[in-house]
Amino acid sequence: MKNIRCSRFLFLTLTATFAFSLEINAQEPILGSQQIDLPDVYFQNADGFVPECHEAFPGWLVTDPEFNQDELLAVWKTGPTIKKDSTIKTHGSVFITPIDTLTGDFYSVGQVQINEANPVPRGTVINGPEWANSQRGWEIYYSCYTADLKRVRLCRISRDQGEWRVFPLLASDGIGARNPSKNSILPAPNLYYQHYEGVWKGRAGLTKGNFGWRQDIENPTDTILSSDIGQGRWMPDGERIVHIKAVRQNGNSIKQLAIYNTTTQEDRLIFFDGRNRRDPFPWEAPELGGKLALVAVVEKLENNSWDVEVYREDGQENWITWNVFTPIHKNFRASFSPESFIFQEKSYVSAVSYLGSDFLGNPSIIWIASVNPDLPETDKVRRIISREINFSHQPSLFSVKGDPESLVIRNGKQVRVYYVDHVSNSKKSSESTPRLMNCDTGLTVP
Repeated sequence: MKNIRCSRFLFLTLTATFAFSLEINAQEPILGSQQIDLPDVYFQNADGFVPECHEAFPGWLVTDPEFNQDELLAVWKTGPTIKKDSTIKTHGSVFITPIDTLTGDFYSVGQVQINEANPVPRGTVINGPEWANSQRGWEIYYSCYTADLKRVRLCRISRDQGEWRVFPLLASDGIGARNPSKNSILPAPNLYYQHYEGVWKGRAGLTKGNFGWRQDIENPTDTILSSDIGQGRWMPDGERIVHIKAVRQNGNSIKQLAIYNTTTQEDRLIFFDGRNRRDPFPWEAPELGGKLALVAVVEKLENNSWDVEVYREDGQENWITWNVFTPIHKNFRASFSPESFIFQEKSYVSAVSYLGSDFLGNPSIIWIASVNPDLPETDKVRRIISREINFSHQPSLFSVKGDPESLVIRNGKQVRVYYVDHVSNSKKSSESTPRLMNCDTGLTVP
């Protein structure tokens, strides 16, 4: 690992094309959870926007929150603590927390802590609690322990006579939650899940199996998907899944995107250009009259980066490029976890970009951008919204940050973006405390 040196005063300046320079004396990306010491760092976005972030819920260790925009609620969990013999010392909980409509901060008054939720540790099962919507209203799905505390199964949290209650799903042993649908027209949510074999051994011990789906009804029918179908999300209609698919293109084994139709059971590949894609996120774009759009990250071998690309349908069931976002910073080349949000009838995306060309564990920055390339130049947005904050009175750090989530507050007049910041408590990168940050985006109206 090369030593990294920075001057005492380092300014990051965005140009009109949204590129900015950062001089780092290193010839290889920083790996693991290393961080860069940058005393007195200032971001200067091209439009003059200055990042402003603060803790959303001081004193609480909130990781991976998911938001219910309609009711301004967040759901998150704490995992169990595990003994050395792999048994559970203390069980985890699921929290449902109100959001202050003026500040976007988490509000402890009215927070519900569900101690009997019994969520599994993050470990092999990736997703935490997720919101679902249907004719039954808003509900929560997550991965919980089986009754013998040895395997994983699906659990639902629903309102019962005004109280949030836990309902383990029947015939779901060995199934871990991924993504539920959010179409309020469907009679019940459709669930996208993954099979897990084996029993828990501390925080590990499970082996990933095939993905599948079911509707959460009294007597569900499970459909097990082929092994080439990977992680994905429900389309807004709640009946199709856009997902990663293992294929061979141009003589190479890659991860491409496809759409699985639960009605016809057809799995249709939508790209054929031989480039790796991941993290698809679909939405209905107001600029397209409510038609579908899709954002994903795409590997770009020529400059060793992962770009963010946005697609739309051409009216003939083909997906074409709508916009492309190359790295917002030349050293932060691996974009990850893009999601869309809508503000004032315009589509935007948020994403995290990691230092170097690798994902996860590297120092990172959070940014947003307007999607529509046909906007007037004065209306286009692309800016960094994360800020390197000094929690422990040490030099500022480029820290490791989690994937961003957006929320519209103030009755639709302002957008906040949240991310988990893993700022080290010391020079030892393993000693860190995650803090949920609540950030201004500059997207606001009077």
